[in-house]
Amino acid sequence: MIRSQQEVAGLTCPSCGEAFQAPLWLIVDAGERPDLREAILAGTLHAATCPHCGAQGTITAPLLYHDPAEERLIAALPLTIGRPEDARAIVSDLRDRLLAAIPRAQRGAYLGTVELAAELDGLRLLLRPPEVVDTSSSKFQEALEELVAAESSEQFRDVLVRHRGLLMDSDCDAALEELIDGLRSAGDWEAARRVADQRALLARFRAALNERRRVLLDLLDRLAPLQDAEVAILGPLRQMLEAVDHQEVYAARLQLTPDQHIIADRLIERLRLFAQAEQIEEVDAYLAAIQR
Repeated sequence: MIRSQQEVAGLTCPSCGEAFQAPLWLIVDAGERPDLREAILAGTLHAATCPHCGAQGTITAPLLYHDPAEERLIAALPLTIGRPEDARAIVSDLRDRLLAAIPRAQRGAYLGTVELAAELDGLRLLLRPPEVVDTSSSKFQEALEELVAAESSEQFRDVLVRHRGLLMDSDCDAALEELIDGLRSAGDWEAARRVADQRALLARFRAALNERRRVLLDLLDRLAPLQDAEVAILGPLRQMLEAVDHQEVYAARLQLTPDQHIIADRLIERLRLFAQAEQIEEVDAYLAAIQR
């Protein structure tokens, strides 16, 4: 039986207002359809084009990804699904559909555990192997160009989130320094100044993120001894504490039951008290932002 499943979605173009239909994948089995895995990595799986005006966009919908070779099951859920019980119901339905297509004798124990990702972007990050930074690659050069072109803190952060594996690496700093030297040698002092400013901003962000993570993990150690119910949520809690953006916090939150949300927020509140007592304002502000 076919494991990868799709349906036809009825859509309304946000540009021209006309209705049209487009294929929507519900389940992707990487062993059966490696081309769909590549489409996820390329960001084209749910791309849609309006046949009336040509406007392009991406369909936002839940997707269950299955890789039997890696023994991995991942649910990519839209950020619009706010309640954990709704997320669990969707994941359960998709998982049941997949299991119905797999003979009982071939169902591995790993199918009982579903990883969660925030949208297809989060799934793509989970599927990508750790990047070995090649500063001569077109991907790295594209990331540098987007970083240099960012004109606001919001744009800068968006670029950093999209290319975190490349830009958070120490090799990026050396590449930026080389770029600055080249611009200065060519006499383009204004461009060299802009790149130097972005390099300094990136260095400050990298240092602040690493320091925040270090402080939070130190504070987390102070919570001991923990009760069994608190120990049970340490994994998702650490993911929240080490997150770069809200999607990672969201994905970690979706792993928790309603009762576990309460436990997590109590632990976060205790961490905030530690941070406030030591007047670590940035850490306290971050904890307030991830607290429900």
